[in-house]
Amino acid sequence: MSINVVENGKRMAMAKVVVKEDADGDFNNDEDIELLNNTELEDIPQVYTIAGTQAAALNTLPKIGILPFGVIAKEKKMVAVELEANRYLDAPLYILDAKTGTYTPADHAIEIEANEHGRYYITTAMYNIESDSEENNIRCFSPQSGTITVSSIASNLASVSIYTIDGKLLTSASGINATSWQKQVATGIYIIKVATEDKKEKTVKMKV
Repeated sequence: MSINVVENGKRMAMAKVVVKEDADGDFNNDEDIELLNNTELEDIPQVYTIAGTQAAALNTLPKIGILPFGVIAKEKKMVAVELEANRYLDAPLYILDAKTGTYTPADHAIEIEANEHGRYYITTAMYNIESDSEENNIRCFSPQSGTITVSSIASNLASVSIYTIDGKLLTSASGINATSWQKQVATGIYIIKVATEDKKEKTVKMKV
C-alpha cells in the first residue's frame, strides 16, 4: 500500500506500507526505513506511518490494525492524501480522524491537516475502539527529531509524564482533555507514562 500526498494532480510525497504475516510489529532496520527529515526539502510535505515509536517512510508490519499516519509540512495547512492498495490487500481502507471520531472510506483523495500528529489513522475496519485494548489505543511516537507525540483514540488523555532514562522527571501535563499531545525535547531516550480519562495507563521507552 502507498500513501500519497497529491497537489494539483501531482504526487508530492509517498510512504509505503507492506503487510507481511511474520513482520516485526516494532521498527526493524531490516524491514523498515526511517523517515528522514530533510531540511533542504522543507517546502515539500512528507508523509509517514508509525513503526513502533518511529516515523517510517517504509513500514513492514503484520497487519494494518489501527495505523497512525500523518503529514509533516512547513506550515499547518490542509493537504490531500490518496491511499493505493495493492492486490495483496483486498480489505477496504478507512481514515480515522480521532479528533472527530469519524471514519472516511479511503476510495478517493481525502484532505487532512498537516502537522496534526496523533490525529489520523489508517484502518481496514470501523473498530469499536472503546472495547479495544489500551495497548492499541494509546500510542507514543516521534514523528520528527525532537518531538514526542502521545495519542489516544478511545478516550481523551488525562496526563502525560516524561522522564529521562535515569528516572528524573523532565516534564508533565495533566488535564489535557484531548486525543493527542506533543512536546519538544532534546534528542535522546525517554520514558513516557500516560494515563487516559477512562483510567487506562501505559509506559513506553522511546528514542527521540
